[in-house]
Amino acid sequence: MACTGAGTAFLAATIACAQDDIKKALAYSTVSPAGVHVLAIGAGDYVDGIFHMLTHAFFKALLFLLPEQ
Repeated sequence: MACTGAGTAFLAATIACAQDDIKKALAYSTVSPAGVHVLAIGAGDYVDGIFHMLTHAFFKALLFLLPEQ
């Protein structure tokens, strides 16, 4: 599970760097932390993995609440 998380984090970050469209780059840069969460949980660090996943989801939700300009 840790290897899958590490691979996902690396691949998503690499793809995000290669994107020209900002929406696609943001989408892949959101997948990358999910890989880090899976990596942490797979390595046996359940508390930190779940905590980081919840805080990431909370702050990402706050970004969607900001008014568009």
